[in-house]
This record gives sequence, C-alpha cells and structure tokens, in this order.
Amino acid sequence: MLLYMGTVSFDVVPVIKHRPAPGSVYRSPQLYEKLKIDMNADNSSVDAISTIWKNSYKGREWRPCVNKSFEGLPESNGYIYVEANGGLNQQRTSICNAVAVAGYLNATLLIPNFHFHSIWRDPSKFKDIYDEDYFISALKNDVQIVDKIPEYIMERFDRNMTNVYNFRIKAWSSIQYYKDVVLPKLLEEKIIRISPFANRLSFDAPPAVQRLRCLANYEALQFSSPIVNLGETLVARMKELSANSGGKYVSVHLRFEEDMVAFSCCVFDGGEQEKEDMTKARERGWKGKFTKPGRVIRPGAIRINGKCPLTPLEVGLMLRGMGFDNNTFIFLASGKIYNAEKTMAPLLEMFPNMQTKEMLATEEELAPYKNFSSRMAAIDYTICLHSEVFVTTQGGNFPHFLMGHRRYLHGGHSKTIRPDKRKLALLFDNPNMGWKSFKRQMLNMRSHSDSKGFELKRPSDSIYTFPCPDCMCRTNKSADSRSSSATRRTDPRWSHGEYGVKPEDPTPLVSVLECQYRYSSPKGGLGTDTPPLVPIPSGKQGGIDTLASRSIHDSLHIPLRSNPRLTRGRTYDSLDIAKHNLINIRLITHPTKPRSISRLTQHSTKVEPTTHSGSPRSSHNSLSGMLRSNL
Repeated sequence: MLLYMGTVSFDVVPVIKHRPAPGSVYRSPQLYEKLKIDMNADNSSVDAISTIWKNSYKGREWRPCVNKSFEGLPESNGYIYVEANGGLNQQRTSICNAVAVAGYLNATLLIPNFHFHSIWRDPSKFKDIYDEDYFISALKNDVQIVDKIPEYIMERFDRNMTNVYNFRIKAWSSIQYYKDVVLPKLLEEKIIRISPFANRLSFDAPPAVQRLRCLANYEALQFSSPIVNLGETLVARMKELSANSGGKYVSVHLRFEEDMVAFSCCVFDGGEQEKEDMTKARERGWKGKFTKPGRVIRPGAIRINGKCPLTPLEVGLMLRGMGFDNNTFIFLASGKIYNAEKTMAPLLEMFPNMQTKEMLATEEELAPYKNFSSRMAAIDYTICLHSEVFVTTQGGNFPHFLMGHRRYLHGGHSKTIRPDKRKLALLFDNPNMGWKSFKRQMLNMRSHSDSKGFELKRPSDSIYTFPCPDCMCRTNKSADSRSSSATRRTDPRWSHGEYGVKPEDPTPLVSVLECQYRYSSPKGGLGTDTPPLVPIPSGKQGGIDTLASRSIHDSLHIPLRSNPRLTRGRTYDSLDIAKHNLINIRLITHPTKPRSISRLTQHSTKVEPTTHSGSPRSSHNSLSGMLRSNL
C-alpha cells in the first residue's frame, strides 16, 4: 500500500470560541434600546401603585404587641460596653442585641459606642442619630442603661476603656454562651467590653431575649428630633407631589455606589475606565483582600447567581415592566451613584418624576447632615418607611430592617418588591425578548413579592426582618388564644404531650388558678431557656388548657379543666420554683359560668416557694421545686 508522506502545516490552529453562559454578561442597555419604543407606547397598564398589594389584607390579622415591664429591676451584675461597627443599620443590630444580652445577664448597658469606619467615615455618636433620653426611658423597667461608667470603677482601669477586659465573641453565638462564658467574667470584673459586636448573637433565641430585641428595635429606638423633623417634612413633600396618586409613592433603595460596585466584582459597560476605578476602590477600601494569591474572581458567575447590584437602568426597566408608568413618583434612597451622569440618565428618562433627598430638601436643610453618612441614611430610611411601595435592589441591613419595620407598621405585610435577581440576569441578557413577554415576567415577579409580603419568622431568620410572631400578635383572636398559641409555638413540650393537652382541646374553662410571679434567673436576670412559668402537667386531678398571659412581670392566669379537684397540701413538683419565684396563688371557681369571672368566688393564700432542701429561696442548681397549695 502506498502512503502519501507529504508535509503538514502546523501554522494554522483552529480557534474554539466559547459562548458566554446565559445571564453572565451585562447587556441591559441593548435590551433597553430594543424595548423602549413598545414600552413607551404601552397604555394598557392599570395604575400599579393602587392595585399592587392584593394580599395585604392578610396583614390586618396582626398587630404590634411588645410587652413592657412595669416593675423595678434587681441589682445589676455589672456593666457592659459594646462597640457597634458598620453602617447605620449594622449598628442598629448591635444596639438591639446589646439590649437583649444586657437584659438577659441582668447587666447595666453603657450607651453603645459607634466605631469609625474607613468606608462610611461617619464620626456620629449615638445621640446624634437616636433620641438617647427616650431610648433610656423606654427601657428603664427592662434594662438599665447609662451614658457613663461610675468613676470608682474606671479608676481601676486608669480611666481607659481599652484596659477593660475585651471579649472576642464569635459571630452568631448563642445566648447560652453569654450565660456560661461572659456572665462569670462580668460578675468577677463588674465591667466587660465586647468589640466588635455586630452579629454576635444568634437569631434563634428564647422568648425573653426576643422580647427585648423587639422592644429595643420597634419601640425604644427612635431617630433624634432633628432627623425626625426633616424626615417627616420630606415625607410630606413626597405625598404632596404624588397627590394625584392619593399621596402614594414608590421608594427604591439603589445600591450602585462606587464601593458597592467595587465590592461586588461585577463587570458593567464602563470599559477600561471602570476597570481602573474599581481596582483603585477595592485597594482603598479592602487593602489586599481581592488580590490575595490564589483568589479567582469570576464576574460572570457572580452575575448568574444574582449577586450583582442592579443598575439604575435595570431598576427602571423592571419597574416599567411591573406596570409603573412614567407619571409615578419615585423616591431614590442611595449614596453617591457611580458615574451618575451616564448611569442615571436612562432611569430619569423612564421616570422623570424621580426625587432624592437632595432634590426634596433645600441646601440649608441638608447642610447639617451632608458629611455624615449614617444621618443621611436615617433620612432615607424615614422616607422609605412611609412609602406605599418599597423596592430593594441589593441585600444588606438597610432593606432588611426596613422590611421588618414596614411589617410592624402594616399589620405584618412588608409592602416590598423583592426581585428575583437570578431570573433578571437571564432576562436582561436575552436580546430576543419582546416587551409583552418581558412585562409578563415582571408582573409575575411583582405578584410573587405581594404573596411573600407576609411571612412568619423561621428559627434562622432575623427578628428585625420578620417580626411575626415574636413582636406581633393576631388581631382576630382573643387574648387567651393569642397567648396560648404563642406559648405552644415556643415551647415544644406542648406538641410532645408533656402537658397532656392538645392545642385545640375544646374543654370548657370553669376554674382559674392565678399565679403572680416575679421571674428571675440565678443571678437576677431574665435568663433561662424555659418559659417564664412551667404549667402544671395533667394527671388524675386535672390539667392545663390554655395560658392567658405569660409576659414576664404580669399576672399569669392558668385556666384548668372542669372540676380539677385540687386537694389541700398537694405538691406540684413540675413547677420549677428554682427559676420561677411565685408570690401567691388564688383559686377561682364557679360551677357553670366560666365567662362570669367577676362573679366568681375567690380564695386567696400566700405561698412561700420551697425546694427539696426546704430553703425559702431556691438555688439555681435545683431542677424542680415544690409548691404547697393550702386551698
């Protein structure tokens, strides 16, 4: 066989071009140019701002119900000083968690100090942003708060707070960690420091801790008078401008500042200039973090995963697709937008009635706040809080706190548009998308935000984003049912049958055992992982049906089954007197009319708490106590 042995040229190598994955490239400007004509010609939309929240009626089932204490506090175990780092709302997290920890440990909280950060560069103190006097007053019966450590304590540390023992606590530590590790040191030193403190407490915590978080965030923390006054003025101006829509306006939290674009590592359409600007910004804000050896940054993968901040153009396209026409008044909450002259032009073209705080306020009104990023953010927060629609475009503490606060004010519904950014990445990268198809996708996304506006908190969720059910109660239930369901939700022993009563048990209530109590931990704080009162278990002589109240310093009414046949001298071993200091009990009975409480015959007796050792005040090591009921 003859084989041809010719020469083969190796100069030409075939080039294989890889097509970028769908959603990995920023092509939103091209899509906007394609959709613009049809979008502007579309007159089929009903006024979106008045029809958007079809599921908000569900929220009317809930109302705020944060219980305050009305009794004095026991002697403090010591002082806690925390350093709140981050921006406005990360600092807010630290403040609320510090209140919860201090209350749990029965400690006195020093007004938190705000850490100066190279990114936010805001030297503001607590009283510059929040009403310090109101904060202290609102919590006076729950947590003792002071603005100065006593001189005799600071003398031990040469009047220098840096000499105070500092705990370096891991992020998301449990409240039990504070009890087991922090409390002993607090009792020894009488003052401790925790720095940094952001995100140093787990979201999953006992009811006593959650109550303090609710109280601090939704009731005690109010902005300082100057911020409140200016914020309310600008809200009034927004409502006046949007009078044709009934004073309703849309607020958008836009995160397209230079530091956010740099941190995201996403690539947009700014070319070499953008690349140079972002490299400088990353080195300036996070020295060496993005240039570590072995670190690989994949902008395309970041975009596909929905992690890139939405551009002003993309926000405008999304809102127009959701049915908001160009007459809609929009308030834009943001810092200094990157390359604003170019990037903001399409958004202003789509929504010419857009406003910012700089446009609403005069230069004289804003002058005291311009060099303070947290105070400016507080003004944005106030205006967004009172909008009919809030649009979040990037994660972070600002939108999370706002969603929770709006739920607290709007009966449980956040009235917030939370776009699916993974889906948006695919849609914005589709050059063949038509206006009708795009609009249909956006309306579906809007409807999804409406249906998800009302959500209950799960164990891993933030109470600052999901206030139901820890900070809110159902309005369509009686007080008995609310408290009963709350107790059964938080205490797994109801579902496991330890109390011998099903939640839906319809047994008539004809007898009430009322216990007034003062709940105290081993060291005088509010710290146990059990409910404030462990109900009497069922047995041959009757069981528990519901709990009408379980707030920490209130009277507790325990309805019992018919004919409980409580006998003189009976011992209730399951009442943990070691942790629940009962003051007195009363048995209220009536043979037939459970609702006529005012007519019931009352027998009252005072009972001293006792333990197996016979001590009148039980040690915290005791696992159970006995109550002699002299009826």
